[in-house]
Amino acid sequence: MKKTLNVDFSKKHIEKNLSTDLGFANWEVDYLLAKVETEFNINLATVNGSNGVTVNHLLQQIKNSA
Repeated sequence: MKKTLNVDFSKKHIEKNLSTDLGFANWEVDYLLAKVETEFNINLATVNGSNGVTVNHLLQQIKNSA
């Protein structure tokens, strides 16, 4: 993952989809989710595949793990 991720965390941008709106390939989203699961010791299996992950969902899961 050599892309630079620059997200404006306003309400408008927090609902962006990682694969369709931010341009990540499905394998990149899968890799990112696996790294997040490992780092924060959470289970993101509730996400319906890579295509349904928004920035907000990812951030909420991380927040809930704290």
